[in-house]
Amino acid sequence: MHNQRISSAIATHPVTTRQTVYTNLDSLISALRSQSSDKGFYSYASGSSLTTTVYGKYLCRGDISSLTCETCISRASINVLIECPLQKEAIIWYEECFLRYSNSKIFSIFDNGPFVTWTTYETMMYPYSFINTVEYRLDWLIPEAYSSSSYFARETY
Repeated sequence: MHNQRISSAIATHPVTTRQTVYTNLDSLISALRSQSSDKGFYSYASGSSLTTTVYGKYLCRGDISSLTCETCISRASINVLIECPLQKEAIIWYEECFLRYSNSKIFSIFDNGPFVTWTTYETMMYPYSFINTVEYRLDWLIPEAYSSSSYFARETY
């Protein structure tokens, strides 16, 4: 079990309606943690008004045990509050899971952020080779994931 943090990202807008949002965020994080031993994915909203509701979700990799998922979400739920304090939106990635919360609706909505990109020396030196490799692997992985009951597939190289 790695549980190594890959990255975290925050929107740089601090919370303004403090106490209620903090209470709802605590409730949200608690709800996400409580479900992590049973489910590989979970989403939840905490709050009763548009200005104070906090939305959150987590996703664990499809090939890990429920104990590994629970451990990863537990760590993420603690560290996201430490690394991204007082923020309206945050996301934290580990190799096994990610956890995200936001003061905006994030369920069933296409969203481009927050995000982090990684670049390696090889991708900078050989961009066409990198793109071809990614396309080749995705062409194989997408049908594999779609045909799996968990919608998960992986290929090691």
